[in-house]
Amino acid sequence: MIALLLTRGKALPEQSEARIAVSPAPTSGNDTAPAADIAGLDALFGVDTAALDTPPASAPQTAPTKTRPASSGFTGKAKAAMTAAFLAEAPRLLEAIRTGLTAADAKGVALAAHSLKGSAAYFGGTDIQEIARQIEAFADQDDLDQARELLPALASTLDTTVNALGRLPQETPVATQPPSGPTDLAELRAMSTRLTALIARHNPEAEAVLQQLRARLPGRGAAAELATTLSVQLTVFDFVRAKATAAELNICLNALQ
Repeated sequence: MIALLLTRGKALPEQSEARIAVSPAPTSGNDTAPAADIAGLDALFGVDTAALDTPPASAPQTAPTKTRPASSGFTGKAKAAMTAAFLAEAPRLLEAIRTGLTAADAKGVALAAHSLKGSAAYFGGTDIQEIARQIEAFADQDDLDQARELLPALASTLDTTVNALGRLPQETPVATQPPSGPTDLAELRAMSTRLTALIARHNPEAEAVLQQLRARLPGRGAAAELATTLSVQLTVFDFVRAKATAAELNICLNALQ
């Protein structure tokens, strides 16, 4: 049985639909997993449940890298998936920002920075979110010189964060690439189209279709990387991001010859 959990507090704009997450309903009065998942969802969107009715007291920020591990309230598979989602997306988005700055593509820089800002919400990376927010704002103003000056700080913060997340204990293994299978482009594109439709309807069958698709993809390449990212997004029922990733996967498969 599935229960819908409505999270509280403010979320990033691109996460507005993601405030509703899906969690297994409790099977008995002693089942603590749903409560833990609610705490994890609150943390994901930066909600301090202890301070909902009390204004927070100001305190000096002394730590060079501020993170609020959003996945700490989740158990097992969801913890590993949230960490994997960030680790899979962050390097690609940083490279997209670099490429956009080199090509003077302000729109591309703003889009990549906006996506990175949302990706950091998986674990509450407030430093990364702040730098990405500034880069996005400068790019929106077509001020790429100012955005470029923030790139070293962003790269350094991402490197520190990725290393820190890599040292965290994982209760379940992160999904790995499946073995390569025979590639039939027409079949892959048809499966990807069906997958996109299932994700749009928040249909849980999407995960099974994705695994069939991944089994037929080559073990390396952009399509395989997008499929891995999509898998961890579906694991935590992040259908908002999954929809965008599925669209990228469709484009990637259509570009294959």
